[in-house]
Amino acid sequence: FQDIQLLSNRFGNVLRGLGIRRGECVMLRLGTSLNAMVAMLGTWKIGAVAIPTNRLLREYEVEKIFHNSEAVAAVSMPELNGPIEALGARAPSLRRVILVGAGGEMSWERLMEKASPELTPEATHRDELAVIIYTSGTTGDPKGVEYAHRWVIGTGDPVTQAMAQLRPADICFQPQDWSFCY
Repeated sequence: FQDIQLLSNRFGNVLRGLGIRRGECVMLRLGTSLNAMVAMLGTWKIGAVAIPTNRLLREYEVEKIFHNSEAVAAVSMPELNGPIEALGARAPSLRRVILVGAGGEMSWERLMEKASPELTPEATHRDELAVIIYTSGTTGDPKGVEYAHRWVIGTGDPVTQAMAQLRPADICFQPQDWSFCY
């Protein structure tokens, strides 16, 4: 867990270094990966809002999310970046795109290597926006469901303890995308 703490601290510092501020939205196109967890936690630590997105979203759905959320940054794997890249000027709020596994100045690896593992988190309030989960859009445009910081604890404990009855020594496989939630 210390590794995740240090990595998410680094990512929070990456975002701060890029000028991302408290309350601003960051789109995550990272699938189900360690980087997705690190990005989500790092985003929350600076008081920004994480938007994990379904890997199956098409260009027009990603565009709707950008327009609705006014996301200022996106973090993506190259294979999921196509819809973001195609938007160009149609996503006027987008200032930065960080790519995992790609070269260049905005590569995840380069930015994380340069960032400090020390981070003082923002003192967010339990009712402040933490994450927006967008619906799949099967019945129309994707709709954003907003969750406050208190949801993170409020969802995790009941699901793991009451529904799944997990204990501290249990190992659990959870294949669902980060954009899926109860």
